[in-house]
Amino acid sequence: MQPPATSKAADLIAESGDTDVAALAAYHVQQCAEKLAKALFAARGDLITKEHRLDINLRVVASEPLAALLASFVRYDKFATTTRYPSTSGKLAAGPTPDELDEDIEKLRALLARAREELGVPVSAVPVPTR
Repeated sequence: MQPPATSKAADLIAESGDTDVAALAAYHVQQCAEKLAKALFAARGDLITKEHRLDINLRVVASEPLAALLASFVRYDKFATTTRYPSTSGKLAAGPTPDELDEDIEKLRALLARAREELGVPVSAVPVPTR
């Protein structure tokens, strides 16, 4: 039996040797979840704001089934700005582990596919990258 393939996130972090890569990847996970919440706003005809915090954004669409699934990504809110703006002590937030990233990226892929289906966006209109 072959050992399981390493995750793409784990490979990228290992190759870079840079611990900030995990935090940067977490930023992109947060951005994806945030933009998906804002797509729900648009689909409902709600006003899209400049708010970045997913927990605040999800209050607007709390009744949507996808909102409950997106709630698990609220923990990524701290990466919305901390990858670009260090704390007052000059530190950046530590990113999630490669395994956490991979798990959450897969969840986001599934959410995106479900959102496309529920919002009536043809799959061919929005390609989803594969590994």
